[in-house]
Amino acid sequence: MLWSQLKVQIGRKVNDAALTKTALSILDNANDALRLFASMHTGVASVSDITGDGETTQFPLPSNCIDSGENQVYGVYDVTGDKWLTEVSFFPNTHLEVGYYIWPNGYINFNPFITDTYIYRVYYIAYYDAIVDDNTVISVPQWAYEAIKMYAAGRTLEDQASTMALLGQFRTRVDSGNPEDQPILRLAQGYIQQFWDIINSHRAPQYDLTR
Repeated sequence: MLWSQLKVQIGRKVNDAALTKTALSILDNANDALRLFASMHTGVASVSDITGDGETTQFPLPSNCIDSGENQVYGVYDVTGDKWLTEVSFFPNTHLEVGYYIWPNGYINFNPFITDTYIYRVYYIAYYDAIVDDNTVISVPQWAYEAIKMYAAGRTLEDQASTMALLGQFRTRVDSGNPEDQPILRLAQGYIQQFWDIINSHRAPQYDLTR
């Protein structure tokens, strides 16, 4: 789905289908939704090659690799040696087994050194490309579009509520039953809760590899 289509659908949920007031807020919050969805549930299965030099053991992970979770890297293949590497645990001052490990955050380490010209193929989970204009393609699973819309709409309503609070433009009468100075926040919270309900009702992918 193109961003030009999705942003209008989010605009309807915040009562601004023409996008005259909330366009920038919706864009920022949709990008936040995509980053959260990738890191918490379903990211983009990606591949990147690392070529050894015979000395370096630590290499930066690709810049679009998610930076949280245990499964940010789900496999490393020794292309030259035609074998899969084992993920090992790293503990300071202990014997390190042969394989790879992630430490510190954002870096992958190999034991032993990668021999010069050897290539290790890293299979990892990436963030979605950021939305930049109307022609950006939002490539999430079909069921996830509703979740992205709900999160972006909820956060956008929060932005609106913040403005209303500062200006004192959104109030209820004290004698009108159960008063609430910012009732719009309840709707925002409901939208965001629906985001979590939707993604929690779908099992996260396993990203299994043929080995």
